Amino acid sequence: MSRRAPSFSMSVATTLASRWLVLAFTIASGIVVARSLGPDQKGAYVVTFLLLGQTLAVGSFGVPHALVYFLSSNRITRAEAAGHFLLMSAFAAVLLIVPYAVIAVVGADRLFKGVDPATLLALGVLILPALATANAAGVLRGLGRLDLFNLLRLVDAVLAFGLLFLALVVLGAGLRGAVIAGAVATMLSGTVAVALVLGAVGTRPSLSIVSMPAAVRFGLRSYLTVLLQVTERKLDLFLLAWFLPIETAAWQIGVYTTAVALAELPRTVSAAVSTVLLPRLAGADARTSARTVPLVSRHLMALNLAFGAVLVAAGHPLIRFLYGPSFLPAYVPFLLLLPGVVMAGAWNVFEAEMVGRGRPLRLSMFSGVTLGLNVALNLVAIPRWGIVGAALTSGFTYGLLGFCLVLDYRARNRAVSLRDLLLVSPGELARRMPSSWRLSQGTVR
Repeated sequence: MSRRAPSFSMSVATTLASRWLVLAFTIASGIVVARSLGPDQKGAYVVTFLLLGQTLAVGSFGVPHALVYFLSSNRITRAEAAGHFLLMSAFAAVLLIVPYAVIAVVGADRLFKGVDPATLLALGVLILPALATANAAGVLRGLGRLDLFNLLRLVDAVLAFGLLFLALVVLGAGLRGAVIAGAVATMLSGTVAVALVLGAVGTRPSLSIVSMPAAVRFGLRSYLTVLLQVTERKLDLFLLAWFLPIETAAWQIGVYTTAVALAELPRTVSAAVSTVLLPRLAGADARTSARTVPLVSRHLMALNLAFGAVLVAAGHPLIRFLYGPSFLPAYVPFLLLLPGVVMAGAWNVFEAEMVGRGRPLRLSMFSGVTLGLNVALNLVAIPRWGIVGAALTSGFTYGLLGFCLVLDYRARNRAVSLRDLLLVSPGELARRMPSSWRLSQGTVR
């Protein structure tokens, strides 16, 4: 007898609970790094892994989205999904290693100030296990195994925290020890990811010459969107590393990343919702999608606004308590980032809608425009105002992207008003909250 799929609300609740656990361990890792290393060396730690993170964004090639879409819509079998996962991960890693090495050597003096080029080169071995972790998430979501998807994310966060705690608190190994701990955690997470995928599919991996090209084409269409969005979210760090003087670059980046981590807390709710929403919409008809998206969007906006208000009030004492007084300069950049991040939470819903309906390129158009604007504004703001300028620019462009996607959805669905997408009445919120929006099996009751 097949296992009954959990309701949408239950899937969101369990995924959100898992994300909060992941977030707790992620914050704990950040606190360990901040308390043990201080702003200067925390910034150096972030810069050390900056190239690897951007390489993974570039090297995803849309594979996770393709695996979710093709599995959820029954366009590939479980065995084919496992085969595609293994082949695409290995091929992308081979493709990326040379450009990674070139950038690590050529850009060391300007982009990665204070980081040993040999360390950057050594971290290139992490490309394959990190890609495996990212691509495994696509398979597990496409299979509807959100339990294993959430487990993978939790294992990744627990490994990172445990090894950082061991290196920095127990052994007192400093920055070098933190880098080694991060590298080992990435390798172990990749191994766990492969094991979970092979266990979930329950059959020998296979390849299909029919489905593979179609999956690759879909992945490349959604890849542009992912690339643009991740680049926009990381671009400010690269520009800060480029423009800031070597004497203060690490300190400012250490403070700025603390502000970003705090400002992005509301996105945990948005990410949990979109994680569940994408495979649901990929297999849903247009009528179900039209009912579900506005309901999810306006409740998500209400939750993000409430969460943001709490953070504004608690942010300053929270930074002092968690990270220490030396990180208090992060509060102003945090305030500038937060409104845009709250509004950007809306794009998680509309990203899921566009990808789930097979239209990922439409999302790329908006991401490209806001990325170009982000670059232009940051080139002016960062040299003049440093991390405050980066926060102001990024907060503005994040919010602009979210608002543009709301307007685009409204233009494509004339029967839906802006109020339907953005505003929830107190009465509706009171009715919906006890039953977690009363969504079941991807439909609205």
